Amino acid sequence: MAWERRSLLFSNWVSHYRISAGHSVAEKHLCCSPFTYELYAYVRRVDHGPVWEQRRWAYRRLVAATGIGDCRPSDVIGASARRPIIRAFTQPETARDVFGMRQATMRNRWRLIVGVAADKPLAIGFIQVDGGLRGLGVDLGVDYTTLCRNLNGWEDRQPPLAVAGHGKRTRARAPVAIIQIPLLTEWLLWTAEARAYSLGGHRGVIGFETIAEIGRTLIPLGLPAPSSPMVYRDEARRLLGH
Repeated sequence: MAWERRSLLFSNWVSHYRISAGHSVAEKHLCCSPFTYELYAYVRRVDHGPVWEQRRWAYRRLVAATGIGDCRPSDVIGASARRPIIRAFTQPETARDVFGMRQATMRNRWRLIVGVAADKPLAIGFIQVDGGLRGLGVDLGVDYTTLCRNLNGWEDRQPPLAVAGHGKRTRARAPVAIIQIPLLTEWLLWTAEARAYSLGGHRGVIGFETIAEIGRTLIPLGLPAPSSPMVYRDEARRLLGH
């Protein structure tokens, strides 16, 4: 299916983060993490397929980040960390000029989708859809048909702005069960990891404000997050053009 092919494109953007089974910080940290039950209760309804695999992998990265910083998800990707990312993704100029959303109404729907996909630390760029797109449209207060058309258009971009996974087929078609905004996932996880290294006391790495500034600078250009979450001051100056 088309969404399966598109979902795999995301792994090409951030394959350098992949965690090897049996040897990761995440695997070690899972045994003692205070929020492990909360985390896996949140994802207990996951299904099979590329989008769900991406979500499971994203949670493992988040677990690993909390192990590095010896903290909880809210410490590395709480509201203050997510806010500048959401703002950068949804500012009208970026949505229009970088993401190709010419109509103000489409930009507004994009703003709503991004807001839901980053509304809590464990969201990290994913939306669990109950009741298919029709139910999501009701929740967001937007027209279902237009939402479908927008989502299809976002999936058709290369790389895709959004990727949809489907549930069990009903009489007509398999309903959308999950939506991912891959670039948003990448930036949220990079921010969480970079903040974790800062919290962990790694000498020379950048602090919270510089981490946020990198996102505010690169996201409006449509660029992916830096290749490593361990960013030192010289590298940060280069990224920011200083």
